[in-house]
Amino acid sequence: MLSGTTIKLQELIDLRTRVRFNKRRSRTASINGSRLTKIKGRGVDLDEVRLYHTGDDVRNIDWKVTARKNKPHTKIFRSEQERPTLIVVDQTRSMFFGSQIRFKSIAAAEISALIAWQALEANDRVGAIVVNDGHLSITKPRRSGVTVTHCLSEIAQGANGLHTQIASRQVNPNPWSFVPESINNVARSNYRIVIISDMVSLSELILLKVLQLSRRNRVEIVLVYDNLERTLPPANKYIVEDLEERVSFDTGDQKLRDSYRKRFEKKVSDLVDKCRSHRVEFTKVTTDMSITQLLF
Repeated sequence: MLSGTTIKLQELIDLRTRVRFNKRRSRTASINGSRLTKIKGRGVDLDEVRLYHTGDDVRNIDWKVTARKNKPHTKIFRSEQERPTLIVVDQTRSMFFGSQIRFKSIAAAEISALIAWQALEANDRVGAIVVNDGHLSITKPRRSGVTVTHCLSEIAQGANGLHTQIASRQVNPNPWSFVPESINNVARSNYRIVIISDMVSLSELILLKVLQLSRRNRVEIVLVYDNLERTLPPANKYIVEDLEERVSFDTGDQKLRDSYRKRFEKKVSDLVDKCRSHRVEFTKVTTDMSITQLLF
């Protein structure tokens, strides 16, 4: 698991070895021991069920239909078309936070690297949009390790540059306003679009535009958050400060604790409902979670 508040490009490159190791392990694992990857690649879709013909693979016999019709029937599959992967990574200032193991920005970088290498291992094209305060970095998908490395370099630079951006106290327009259009320009249809963010900077309108991309693409949302965003620390008086303000609060107030937790849970629940209504896959990841255990 990657840790800390900054990241080295080489750490993200080295994750390719982990993807290859788990790929080999999944091929040799027993049925009881194997685990399906959380992040899916290409596969096959069921096309039809028809009468069994001599020479058909007996492993594809549909036993339920065979029993019902009293004649052997087999499943016919068609290969899924190429589905390039476009990773959209949030590296805006709200990601510059973490109370355990690493910042959200580092967790997002690790998730992005694992997805990118896994997609490349599946022989898919890979690209990325890195959302920084004030600008977007766009790398169009290509089937190339060099392209993936370039994407990871942009992601690492975005994560490592957050401290400087916050220190400058410069107020920039919300870059997420341009993300849906930018995605549309790259991913016209049949793309796999993975949004990795804490969702803090996405307005209702921007979120809706992102979810609507699922009409022609497969969209996945990975919510990255820190446990302190869900649950207040143990009862005590605390002072929290950043480069802009200083706030004191008492977490011994049970009503405050309950209200804080419920507000977060409602936010997540609303997001899950919106994703479900648009058939968008949703995953939660905390900053102290082992990403490789989640994905493999």
